[in-house]
Amino acid sequence: MPSTAIARVTAVLIAAAMVVGGGCGDDADTGSSETAAASPADAESAFPVVVTADNGEVELAEQPQRIVSLSPSLTELLFAIDAGDQVVAVDRHSDYPAGTPVTDLSGFKPNVEAVGGYEPDLVVVAGDRDGVVAALDTLGIPTLLLPSAASLDEVYRQIDVLGAATGHPDAAATLAAGLRSELERLAASVPERDEGLRYFYELSDALYTVTSDTFIGELLGLAGMTSIADAVDDTAGGFP
Repeated sequence: MPSTAIARVTAVLIAAAMVVGGGCGDDADTGSSETAAASPADAESAFPVVVTADNGEVELAEQPQRIVSLSPSLTELLFAIDAGDQVVAVDRHSDYPAGTPVTDLSGFKPNVEAVGGYEPDLVVVAGDRDGVVAALDTLGIPTLLLPSAASLDEVYRQIDVLGAATGHPDAAATLAAGLRSELERLAASVPERDEGLRYFYELSDALYTVTSDTFIGELLGLAGMTSIADAVDDTAGGFP
């Protein structure tokens, strides 16, 4: 697993978090984060597999070779775990990494017929809009529903699910371990202060913000920061 892949995914996790004390340096020791790629025979021998996504248990009889992703974040994770060669189409917003097979597909208004036209043996989505999961299931197309992560633990779980589903469990484990290590390094680099920093995170010009119990708040908490919104009576699920 190249260190640049870990750095990129880490950067996505903390881009909005303004972590104090350094960036995601691509100059990390590449050798320490590489893993031997499983041979096609080894990957195929791991199937069939059953993985659990938010739409329940999904069985994959064979290693998928024609994956369609309707989520930019899931697209990036697929490429980060070395499953990029199996991806045949992504939604119009999946613009990273360079060279992804971008199409006119939409994750917000999914067109089941258009998705089916790519003859996928696995589809990954972040939302079940317009009943797309059930519609794809009717066509016999395995689908993984993996909504936007609400915590770091959820990110690691999704990496694990995608690794098992695509035949790249070792690469997925390496990515997760690299993310944990990098975030721990960034947290350790935060300077000591007599008092922790308090922040207001602007989600919109209507003054919506986040508490420390949200995903963004968890990341900022690694930098020793606390949301001023923690003091309010939150009835908005972490987004008062």
